[in-house]
Amino acid sequence: MRHLSAAITVLVFTLLFGCASIFNGFGPQEVQILSTPLGAKCDVRSAGTTTVIASITTPSSVILKKKAGYFRPANYIVQCVLESKEPREALVSGRISGWYFGNIAIGGALGMALIDPATGGMWTLSPKTVVINYSDVQNALPRGDSKEAEQDVSEQTKTIK
Repeated sequence: MRHLSAAITVLVFTLLFGCASIFNGFGPQEVQILSTPLGAKCDVRSAGTTTVIASITTPSSVILKKKAGYFRPANYIVQCVLESKEPREALVSGRISGWYFGNIAIGGALGMALIDPATGGMWTLSPKTVVINYSDVQNALPRGDSKEAEQDVSEQTKTIK
């Protein structure tokens, strides 16, 4: 009897939720933003718009929606400036999560067609950590300091995780 109730529970759970929503999550995703050297001022905006979603100073992280609409991933532009250096940009793209195809394996047509696209669970943002590099910009760092800046970023990444 226990095995039957467990099987029914699993069946109901997989029919009510999509595979990607279960394993990849259906809410927003945290994206870390770092720079070499640290201290860049960055604006995050949805790609194709001028509306700033977040303004941060590196190192920091932002919480971003994974979907822009039904079957539409969210894409973001991270634009950073450091002192009087040229602005740098990075793209954070919504990509299909491998868990989305788990719906095929478990027969979750409902999850594949409705639930994962509606919840955003079918998407994952990439990269999970954005690193804006100013060390190759002329006069960004005095000679010999680039190793030190890389170590600072490495230490900050460990601290954030």
